[in-house]
Amino acid sequence: MTQDIVPRVDMAKVLLIDDDTKVLDFISRFLREAGHQVETFDEGNQALKRLKEDCFDLIISDVDLRDLPGMDLLKRIKEIDPPIPVILVSASDDLRKRDQALTLGAFDYLLKPFELDFLLGIVQKACPNETLKEKLRK
Repeated sequence: MTQDIVPRVDMAKVLLIDDDTKVLDFISRFLREAGHQVETFDEGNQALKRLKEDCFDLIISDVDLRDLPGMDLLKRIKEIDPPIPVILVSASDDLRKRDQALTLGAFDYLLKPFELDFLLGIVQKACPNETLKEKLRK
């Protein structure tokens, strides 16, 4: 069997942020196996710098990062790239944080632990047609 070297049309370019390296590795491996291109960062500020350099289809971030609170990260992401869908992930079942995130423009707010297939479904809803998004960004 030969490896397909042409990117899939439905592949999303994902920026994944989590300061827990085990979670970061686990989710990134899963998304890559599902056909997505993933760049990982364990700090919010590093991820913001990268976002300024390149276009992404989706951002998935933990809310409780060591270097930057999740709501501040979300605000700064939306300043850099307002239409980009952002999925925030948290172990805290704080409804105020969830409501604040959605008000600030988060696409979704997931509670840990979650099933990876559930996350994949949210990713597919957030990025239904990457080729159209790429055309709109150019």
